[in-house]
Amino acid sequence: MSANMKTLFSAKSLRTALLSALVLAASQLSIHASLLSSGVDLGYADHTPTDRWAVFTLGAGAADVNVMSSGASIWGDTAFAGSGNSNLSGTGSIRGQAVSNSSGSMVKSSGFTVTGSILNNQNANLAQGVSDAHSASNSAFAMTASSGYPTTINQNTSLTLNDTTVSHTVVLQLTDFVLSGTAALTLQGTAATTYIINVTNKFSLSGTSVVQLSGGLTADNVLFNIRGTGDATMGSSSTLNGIILATDRTMKMSGSATVYGQVIANKVSLAGVSSVRRPVSP
Repeated sequence: MSANMKTLFSAKSLRTALLSALVLAASQLSIHASLLSSGVDLGYADHTPTDRWAVFTLGAGAADVNVMSSGASIWGDTAFAGSGNSNLSGTGSIRGQAVSNSSGSMVKSSGFTVTGSILNNQNANLAQGVSDAHSASNSAFAMTASSGYPTTINQNTSLTLNDTTVSHTVVLQLTDFVLSGTAALTLQGTAATTYIINVTNKFSLSGTSVVQLSGGLTADNVLFNIRGTGDATMGSSSTLNGIILATDRTMKMSGSATVYGQVIANKVSLAGVSSVRRPVSP
């Protein structure tokens, strides 16, 4: 396990914080062992038994609706844990498995493509994923902010943040995260660096803005923990490398906005030719 993972989620604290002290069977520990050594592990909200979700939606009731329209796409396995509808229309695609709650409905148009299996019998794992996502968000939000870093990012100019910590875990507590125009946020670190970016209010990327990584830092070690309520948005041709965790929000993407990593949110709305791509491959 990397040094940053020991600091953020050690094998013991991970199971305490994310699985609420649930004692996992030896077989489950074996299944997840490969993920414990690489990247931020968010329990069942983060990964399937053999891989990682590209998109995981939590849902909160029968009225919750996930929407994919036009040519929007998800590159990787997708889970819809809520009991509401998931409307898949247009010429979009899920390039992987699509897993839903048995009490929910996956409404797919004839032009929409799912390349993998369509399953609706994974309720226990999906319910555990919902619990794990909320626990992970609470744990990340409780972390103390690293000194010397901004408390808000709201600009259309570029900014670079460097890992200057001893532990290689950088924690930001932001009121807003807004990038517009041609702004680029560059997160600098190594393969041993983790960024935890908590956002309490507005989250928005527009224009050609980009969150990019350098120095060996990987998207699996960058977590945007978006708190509060309301929509988190990405539009135009904006790009983000990392994991979006928005347990009580809808993640809305439009235009050609792209996430290279994962989206874990209460609901998702993907329009235009927006996409979430997992594995991370530009």
